[in-house]
Amino acid sequence: MRGLIASPVFRKTSRRFLEGNPKLEQKFVKVLSVLKKDPFDSSLKTHKLHGSLSQLYACSINYNYRIVFSVGEEAVILYAVGPHDEVYKSN
Repeated sequence: MRGLIASPVFRKTSRRFLEGNPKLEQKFVKVLSVLKKDPFDSSLKTHKLHGSLSQLYACSINYNYRIVFSVGEEAVILYAVGPHDEVYKSN
């Protein structure tokens, strides 16, 4: 099992995400738990990003919201969380 490392941007965007979407808090925590166990679990719909973000991956919280991250040997590094179109701009 890998650890999770939250970047400063992730901390800020996750705080904003949870304040604006309190009903999704439980789903958000579950997604983070699955990410920690297996970032490529099919339930996350993990996909590699392209262009300037080609070193990163994204997974789904639900249809509208994503988490952007990278995968290392020992940890998953979390970069941002938010709506599909916005989350890719913050990196």
